Formats: sequence, C-alpha cells, structure tokens
Amino acid sequence: MWDRRIFGLAGVLAFALLSGSASAGTVFGSRLNHEPTPPESCRQNKPANICSWVLEIGQQFVGRERAPKNGTIIRLRLRSCTPGSFALQIARAIPASDRARVVKTGPTINYRGNPINCQGGASIETFNVNVPVLQGDFLAVLATRVGFIYNASGEGVLVFDPPLADGGGLRTAITSGVGDGFLLLQAELNN
Repeated sequence: MWDRRIFGLAGVLAFALLSGSASAGTVFGSRLNHEPTPPESCRQNKPANICSWVLEIGQQFVGRERAPKNGTIIRLRLRSCTPGSFALQIARAIPASDRARVVKTGPTINYRGNPINCQGGASIETFNVNVPVLQGDFLAVLATRVGFIYNASGEGVLVFDPPLADGGGLRTAITSGVGDGFLLLQAELNN
C-alpha cells in the first residue's frame, strides 16, 4: 500500500513538472542579461530619420536570433534606461549579405525605460502582442532611435534608411553613420 502511494505521488509530481514546462513559450531574439547603453539614433548626422533596425545577432543568444518555428509572438520583452516608441517589424533576412525585407509592421510599442536603475539594474518591460511569424523570421523595429541597445564592439543589427516597407523586396543595409549594437529585444512564441 505504501509503494502505491509513493508511485502515485511520483506520478502527480512528474505530471505537474511536465505541465509547468509545457506552458512556457519558446524565446528568440537577445538575452536580456546586459545593461543597455545610451540610445542610438538611426543616423548620427540626421537624428530625425526613421530607420528599420533588424536584429541580426542576438546579444549572448547566438543561434537564437530567428523564430525557431512557425507560431505567434505573444510577448515582447526589452530592457531600456530611456523611454521611447517603435513599431515592431517582422523581417526575412540574409545576414551574410546584409540584406533584408519586411513582411509585417505593427503593433506600436511605447516603452517607459527606467533611468533611475540604469546604473545597475534596468528593468525588463513586457508587452503582450499577437504577431504571427514563420520559422526563420527576424525581429526588427521601425524607429528614429532605440533605447534598448547594448553598443559593444561589433554590429548586431542591420539598419535601413529609408526604412523597410511591408512586402518590399530585399534591400542592402546602410553601413556608415548609423547606430549599431545589439538590440536588447526578445520575443516569446506560443507553444
């Protein structure tokens, strides 16, 4: 009788553990484990320009930049010290040739940032969204500047000025006088 109770309890615990892990979504984009640096403008010499910024390399999440499967983005997360806004874009890209195109734009995200905690703990903001993606799609943003960026040596984004429009063809990114770094942006897919 004692053995049955132990096996029964073990079965209930195993089911609970499996249920808990199944409810967590699949994540892609960047890890949000780094403090953002000051905001970057689309173009340093033309700060009012609007650009598309395609997340080419996920900060400390190499290999997880693209949507790993077809699905719907249900949550978007970012880490910023400054407030701002952008329109989410979904892009198809060929990073080896610095080319991309956008297949969907929207929704608009208004983020608060947290200037008080920027000296050691910018908080992560979460936004509920409903955006379909296909396996291999990249995250992108349409903005004049981004506050959720970590500017380190190397480039983690493709920048397009003028911005990429929905349904347009592949274009080559601009490479001089543009804000670069790693976007501290992450998406969670439904399971």
